[in-house]
Amino acid sequence: MEERDLRKRVALNFKRLRKERAWTQAKAAEIGAVDSSYIGQIETAQITFGTKAQMKWASIFRVDVSEFLAPEKSMSMVGSVAADGITFYHADKALNGLTNDEVELLECYRQMPEDKRKHLLATARLIKE
Repeated sequence: MEERDLRKRVALNFKRLRKERAWTQAKAAEIGAVDSSYIGQIETAQITFGTKAQMKWASIFRVDVSEFLAPEKSMSMVGSVAADGITFYHADKALNGLTNDEVELLECYRQMPEDKRKHLLATARLIKE
C-alpha cells in the first residue's frame, strides 16, 4: 500500500470514529486539546498522522490503535437519539466504545431529574479526586 493510500485510510477511519461519537471537529479538537484545523488536516490526509498521535487518539476514542488502519467500514450504522439530542451509534455490540456498565450508568443518569443529576456529578467529582 502506498503512503498516500495509507494516509487516506487513516483519515477515513479517524473521521468515522469521530462521527460515531457524534463529535464535531471542534468538539474533537477540544477533547484532544488541539486546534480544530488539525482535525481537518487529519481527516483530509493533509498531514501524516504519526504513531504517537494515533496512540493518543486511540485512547481518546477508546479503541485499539489498529482501528486507524482497519479496512474501510460502513458509516451507515443504526443510531438512536437521546432526549438531549446526543446521537449514539450501535456497532459491534458497543455504544460509542462504552462498556455495558457505562451505558447503563448513562441511561440512568438521563432518566434522573436535573437536581439529582447535579448531585450525582458533584459526588463523582469528589470521588475522582
